[in-house]
Formats: sequence, structure tokens, C-alpha cells
Amino acid sequence: SIGKIYSITSKLDQQEPEEVLFDAVEMMKELMHTEDVAIYNIVNEDYARMFSASSVKSRSLGNSIRYREMEEVYDELKEQKVYINKSMDERYPLMANAIFEGGQMKMLIFLWGLGWERMTLGQANYLVVVSYLIQNAVLRAQRYIQALEENRYSEEGSRILREDAFKPLVKAYMDAEAKDLAECVFLKIDADPEQYRQIDQLMAKKLRDSDYLGILPDGKLYALLANTTKENAGFVQERFEQNGYSTEIVEKIAVCLEE
Repeated sequence: SIGKIYSITSKLDQQEPEEVLFDAVEMMKELMHTEDVAIYNIVNEDYARMFSASSVKSRSLGNSIRYREMEEVYDELKEQKVYINKSMDERYPLMANAIFEGGQMKMLIFLWGLGWERMTLGQANYLVVVSYLIQNAVLRAQRYIQALEENRYSEEGSRILREDAFKPLVKAYMDAEAKDLAECVFLKIDADPEQYRQIDQLMAKKLRDSDYLGILPDGKLYALLANTTKENAGFVQERFEQNGYSTEIVEKIAVCLEE
């Protein structure tokens, strides 16, 4: 029932912004009865970047996609319609919907793991209802994640987050990784506090928008690489090395949160 759906989705309004998009994936799993859900944030007119995904299958398109090149999907979504993969084309999800704000596409919701009998107009309408009910919460969280307030940075013009901003972000990603909703890598940067500003200036343009620099309770500088494997983190580590800074992957980031 609508009441049941609302009682589930309204919980997002009580969550911290850092946790909302991860929780939205779990709600989609529960409400759409599938284990395979991915949410992508629109980065620009060409690319969308995965924020969270619930399974190996839902990560099959990769961390970044050229969503306009998925013509069959994009043609439906841009008209604010639900895409249904009636041809069972393996290049695309089985069902997809987009969340808009001010007439602009902001997020993509992709579903797999649906039985043929559930790929119907009724199920598409159900997805629209669920998407609408989570829309305000997820858009608010997206704005928070993409553009943290300036007073959360260590100083004006910096990308380095203060401890009070970075710590909850790290915890949200750590919890999401434990639930298999995200892949992330934490790098500890070998540098003294007086070098942080230089690192910020050197590395700001060499990190993705979905990556973060921040300070944890131990006073050390860390990088949070979202939706990245240890293998891919090696490329980022090389960039730090090229600029004269060594890094190490931190396996037990929880210890750093408690210091």
C-alpha cells in the first residue's frame, strides 16, 4: 500500500545526509524486491558516476558511464518515463528511472534481478511512486555530498575537510562498505600539517569530484576514494608520489576515527 511505502521511505528524512543515498539503495531493494540496485549521480552532460550499488551485477556498468550513449535508456528517461528493457539487452539494466530537479536530470536509478512477469507498466508506475517519495531526501543528500558548505573546509578555497565534516563522511562510507553498498579506499598521506595547504593546491585537480581530502582525530591528512578498488587506488597513489608525497592504504580506518 501507499501507506506502507511511505512509512518506509519517510525514514530517509531522519537520516544524516551522508547516509541517505546508501539507505535509498537498501529501500529500493526492499520495495522493488530485487538484490540488484545502483544509484548514479549525474556529473555533467556526458558522465554519471556511481554513488552506491548493492551487488556485483548492479556494478556491471562500471563506476562511470556515458549515460547519453545508452540511447535506448536515455531516450526514455529524458522524457521522464521509466525505461523497461523489453528486449532483455544485456548492455542495459532491466528497469531504470531518473530523478529530476528544476527540469534537469540529477540521478539515475538502475534495477536488475527482476523477473519477466514483473517488467510491466504497473511495476514501472510503482517505481515512479517510490522514486518520488525518496526524491526530496536523496536530492538534499546529493547537494550536501557534492558541495559541502564552505565553513566545513579547513580554510577558504581549500578542498580539505575539517574533522567535524570529514569524520561522519568516512563513517558513512565505512558502514556502506560493510553492507556491500560501496567500494572505497582510505589513504593516509605522509605529511606534516604545514604541508597540507600545498598538498591541497597540488592534488585538488588530480582527484575526482567524488573523492575527498580531510583531517581525522589523529590530526593526519587522509584521502577518501569513493567507489574505488585497491588496484585503482594505485593510480592515485602514483599521483601523490609524483608530487613528492607518499601514501598508504588504511585497512582499519575505524581506529583513526576513535583517536
